[in-house]
Amino acid sequence: MNHNEFKWIIYQIIFQSMMKYINLIMVVLISFRLLCPIIIEAETSSEITPTEFYNQTLAIFNEEGLYHNEQPWIDYYDEYQQSPLEFNSFASMMLELTKALRIVGGKHSFIVKKTSHIDKDQPDLFKYPSVETLEDGILHISLPETYNFFTVSNNGTDITTEFNKYTETVLNPIEENRQNIKGIVLDLRNNTGGSHAILFATTNFLFPDGNLLSFYNNKDEKIGGIKIDNTTLSVANNYENTYAIKRLSQLNVPVAVLINEYTSSAAEYLAIAIKDATTIDSKLFGKTSAGYTSVLSGYALSNDTDLLLATGYLKSNEGTDYKDTPIVPDVDSKTPLDDALQWLSKTSLD
Repeated sequence: MNHNEFKWIIYQIIFQSMMKYINLIMVVLISFRLLCPIIIEAETSSEITPTEFYNQTLAIFNEEGLYHNEQPWIDYYDEYQQSPLEFNSFASMMLELTKALRIVGGKHSFIVKKTSHIDKDQPDLFKYPSVETLEDGILHISLPETYNFFTVSNNGTDITTEFNKYTETVLNPIEENRQNIKGIVLDLRNNTGGSHAILFATTNFLFPDGNLLSFYNNKDEKIGGIKIDNTTLSVANNYENTYAIKRLSQLNVPVAVLINEYTSSAAEYLAIAIKDATTIDSKLFGKTSAGYTSVLSGYALSNDTDLLLATGYLKSNEGTDYKDTPIVPDVDSKTPLDDALQWLSKTSLD
């Protein structure tokens, strides 16, 4: 090995180490962004004391949290009952409450500040899919995250126009070029989730009618799931939301799904359903996903805060349980698009 090759190896090691630290910093910053507004505004509120807030929220954790029957939470709650905590500030209370939340709800649970108003017309608030026709009749569909759709909708704002724009960006080209499509690359890399309804409505042409995923609570009772019935998509978690969708019949072509370490939440739901709930030939390429595959429930807390708590888990149509379980791709790849195209070329010819 010459001197230049040695230097190059050292540079690569340093770069990879730096990227790990950068990812860690990003996680910390995101957590701080979620937590900080709650602490600041709660400190000025006299509606409830920090200790009362903690006790009320912990009661929800103990009853509804996904991991409420597992030993780490049992130990935490036993200690809390034996030695109740008192807090002089919301800042110290929120730090302890976040620790408890991670134990009982896992990494997919958050306490967030309510947003009084979101201007849905602000530029770049919503991201929309892209559709590209590649060689040999392959369609490359990239689906971006839909978190802001979820946030704005939960704020009570009508997003029907934006919902339809997202779905029809994909469905219209499928409908218009159906006969020429030989395979699909569905790109879910860096899709951090958001609205299950939008993602499944957008890709309804991949599925037959029927149940696509099932949801179970922390008592292992089925509480709902995601299903398609003709032109109706339903997402049920204790209560049911239904959506009128532009329904396309199932497209019988092979589908390559691209995922990576940032594919999470609703995007993981979609990848699981494609893997287990469709009759078409499909394969996952890329890197293991983020593992945010628990089912969330929302609770309104005091001081204008909301709790998004993991209260259940997914079960695929094949019977596999996903409880914050990452999705392992069929083909681990650093060049997933190239590998997917190679597989599609061979599969569509076969």
